[in-house]
Amino acid sequence: GSAKAGGGRAAAPAAASWASDGGFGGLADGAYVSRQQQEQLMAERLRPLDDQEVDLAIMTERNVHIEKVTENVSVLNELFKDMAALVGEQQETVDMVESNLESAAEKTATGVAHLEAAIEHQKACAIS
Repeated sequence: GSAKAGGGRAAAPAAASWASDGGFGGLADGAYVSRQQQEQLMAERLRPLDDQEVDLAIMTERNVHIEKVTENVSVLNELFKDMAALVGEQQETVDMVESNLESAAEKTATGVAHLEAAIEHQKACAIS
């Protein structure tokens, strides 16, 4: 391909082409597209966006992200509720274990006192 003078663009092989990849504005495969239609479609795709379109795109994207955050917060809220329910269910068991440990400690102290008394009694019997 030779370049056109002054434009620096390669010469087009034909005045029109087939849209074989469906890449011309959603035209069906094999649709005939003139050079003018191709340029018009490309110009529409490449035209600069005005401020209103940019603002709309930004707001739309922001809304999508806000909805995702809202969904995630709802999921997190459900997880915390489930965790609170589990802790509540297990609290009775934890309280029972704590009570049994305290009882065991008291009974062990009483048992040690009885053993010490028995040792003293045995010493007294052995001396007499």
